Amino acid sequence: MAYSFPHRSHWLSAVVAAALLWTNSIGQSTPPRPSLSGLIRSSWTIDDGLPQNTVNDILQSRNGYVWVGTQEGMARFDGMRFTVFARRTAPDLPSNIVTCLLEDRSGRIWIGTNAGLAFFERGRIAPGATELAGRVIREIIEDRDSSLIVGTTRGLFRVRNGVASPMDLPGASSA
Repeated sequence: MAYSFPHRSHWLSAVVAAALLWTNSIGQSTPPRPSLSGLIRSSWTIDDGLPQNTVNDILQSRNGYVWVGTQEGMARFDGMRFTVFARRTAPDLPSNIVTCLLEDRSGRIWIGTNAGLAFFERGRIAPGATELAGRVIREIIEDRDSSLIVGTTRGLFRVRNGVASPMDLPGASSA
């Protein structure tokens, strides 16, 4: 379950440093392990390779990468450098404003934006559920049966097999 902090950007330094110190060697594409002295940082900025300094969400995937959602795209940090994914190089990203991130059980990275949903798999970004195109995605969680529950500014949706449908909840609007 994802937790939401009122000021996620203030937690960047602490969370990224903690995430980098806790690495996991699952998977074949494990990032290189720099010396510990290279991991001690007070912050990362655009000068270090972030696409933008406002951080909306961060995620450490099982293979050890740290993913950062910003106002100008998503960045993957391998412990040494950032690789940026933005609309200019990844046209299937609905928007550069990345609002939330989730790694599902299969290892797919889901990307919520202010204009829809996408996912990262096998080195590329692909469109998520087309029914969510144009919607502001606020949160993504995975339920017990591996469906996604997607919170938008216009209601909750269940994404199953790539198709989004509004969730019937008393008092919730999906219009």
